[in-house]
Amino acid sequence: MPGLAACRRFREATSAPLVVLLDRPDEIYRLAALYLGATEVMAQPVNVAYLLARLAQLADGARMEGSVGRSLVIDQDHHRVYFRNQPVDLTRREFQLIATLARARGAVVTREVLLDRVWGMEAADLDLRTVDSTVARVRRKFLQQFSETPIETVPGVGYRLREDPALPTAGRPQKSG
Repeated sequence: MPGLAACRRFREATSAPLVVLLDRPDEIYRLAALYLGATEVMAQPVNVAYLLARLAQLADGARMEGSVGRSLVIDQDHHRVYFRNQPVDLTRREFQLIATLARARGAVVTREVLLDRVWGMEAADLDLRTVDSTVARVRRKFLQQFSETPIETVPGVGYRLREDPALPTAGRPQKSG
């Protein structure tokens, strides 16, 4: 498979860091790789020290998803979610659901994709309502602890995390007070 096609397919499957090594320093290919979702693009000859430092930095970022907006932090190493600087008690599946939504970086994730990525092989025996009930459980936990939830429904499409759950969603009327 050609490199740019591989880049596109990789990005469609995951939001994990993607480093592209080009065999020539052609700016068109560099820009195309970035446009298709590469995290880093390097032309050969590659400075090995820089490559190793960049890979280490990307690996740290992959383990600690970091802030999603200003409110939500996903800590992959410790399997913890923090909201407004407080830990949220989630089951393994609930954590995987939030982490999957966080990796989408605000993009909508369909119920089918969530079922596949969160439940994996078990998804074959499950209904899409499983995703809905898990989302509802996670929302309840956030609402009980914080009176707000970072998960937004996109009707007919799926779910996403809002950039900052404290802010009203675009198109949603603000409460008057």
